[in-house]
Amino acid sequence: MNMSNKKYKTQGDGTHGLRIYRGGIEEVYIEKETGSSIWINGQRYAKKSSIYRFHESYDDAYCYLDNIQSSYISNLEYSLLNAKKNHLEFIEKYGKRNNT
Repeated sequence: MNMSNKKYKTQGDGTHGLRIYRGGIEEVYIEKETGSSIWINGQRYAKKSSIYRFHESYDDAYCYLDNIQSSYISNLEYSLLNAKKNHLEFIEKYGKRNNT
């Protein structure tokens, strides 16, 4: 294989895209490349999709996944804090009751 045709594929879970780590970083060899597509083993892939992306280097792929995961965690933490704040406001407004 021609080493200049090497790329690194990152993959998400198919439901949450690349936010949920699945499959890691896979070294692949491409046969053909255009501006938006690549071919691997005769199969055409978009360079960027909601499930996977292709990167020029392992470091690029690693940094991409690390940034996606860090951003996803930050968003979840913000959502959790906001939900807790809303719950406290609800309790303050309506009081707490026992669920029996």
